[in-house]
Amino acid sequence: MKRHLPAFYIFIVLLGLTLVYAAIPHFTTEGYVVADDIAVDGTTITIAHGCKAIVADTSIERAYSIHTGLEGKIEGRPTTHDTFAQVLREFNLTLDGVQIKRFDGTYFYSDLILSNDDKILALDDQLV
Repeated sequence: MKRHLPAFYIFIVLLGLTLVYAAIPHFTTEGYVVADDIAVDGTTITIAHGCKAIVADTSIERAYSIHTGLEGKIEGRPTTHDTFAQVLREFNLTLDGVQIKRFDGTYFYSDLILSNDDKILALDDQLV
């Protein structure tokens, strides 16, 4: 004998799924711009679009890693940036954007927005 779930339980599950989906922040690129210049000068990283820019200082190692990445070079052993790029490629992920949430005078608090087909993932990230 087949047992069917009462409609009430199905309704509760669907309502729960709708509320969970509604609670997930959706990423949109509306109002965002694509950087047209990324430069490394010593330990200073500049990400610019037109006459506006985000300028941040970082460690020598990070600056060097970003610099070699921009030039498409891998010297010796892969850096953390090289490994991250390989993970993105291997799992068919796209870095859609970096959403800066706030700046406290020292650190930028941001989310990396990654996607794969119909899935979107926002990862908390610390830009230094």
